[in-house]
Amino acid sequence: KKNKGEEQDQQQERAQKQDQQEEEEEEQQQEQSQEQEQEQEQEQEQQPSQQPQQ
Repeated sequence: KKNKGEEQDQQQERAQKQDQQEEEEEEQQQEQSQEQEQEQEQEQEQQPSQQPQQ
């Protein structure tokens, strides 16, 4: 038999792991959106060479 304290510890551990996973997923999504923004900026930088610069 497990005592109540152990069960609570395990529940807390699970909750912490879920929080960590959610944080990691958010970080990954932010990194992906940053990469997309950088790619867009690079494309914009390449365009002026085709057009006369103002």
